[in-house]
Amino acid sequence: MDKLSNVVSAVAPILGSVLNSVLPGSGLIVSGLNSLFGSDPNIENDLLNKIRADAESALKLKQFEMEHQNDLARILAADRESARNRDIEIAKATGRSDWIMHFLAVGSFMGTGLYLLLTIFLNRGWNETVWHDLLNFLMLVFSFYFGGMYKQVGAKVDNTNSNHNIVLPPPAQTR
Repeated sequence: MDKLSNVVSAVAPILGSVLNSVLPGSGLIVSGLNSLFGSDPNIENDLLNKIRADAESALKLKQFEMEHQNDLARILAADRESARNRDIEIAKATGRSDWIMHFLAVGSFMGTGLYLLLTIFLNRGWNETVWHDLLNFLMLVFSFYFGGMYKQVGAKVDNTNSNHNIVLPPPAQTR
């Protein structure tokens, strides 16, 4: 499955991200791709081989992604919601949040500051690429930290409006 998601991600990144994770509904996506490319699900790597052998596979994958973009977005959103709800329930049950994100946020901020101190103020080997990589990592950590995972811990969990019954229509006949 990992090789399949890598091949699909090159052309259809949203579809590849659904295939790259074990999500409810990703089996339906694989079934749809088996139907689209005429592969046998009982033969290992048959779908991957059919995609690689098909000259129009990039077009077919992109079209499949576009036709099912709402369903793919719902699958990914349900996965994120499930992860957030799990963290919220653990924090409510134990009375404390996970300390790892706090450690990563403080550690990455201090590491970036230390690099800035050593390179600019002490004039020791400034590299713009390293600086940009550090800032990207810092923003990634802060986006998770402030982006809702730990912000919603105190919020009330409401599962009444969640849509966990995802039904994908059959893939379009492209032949």
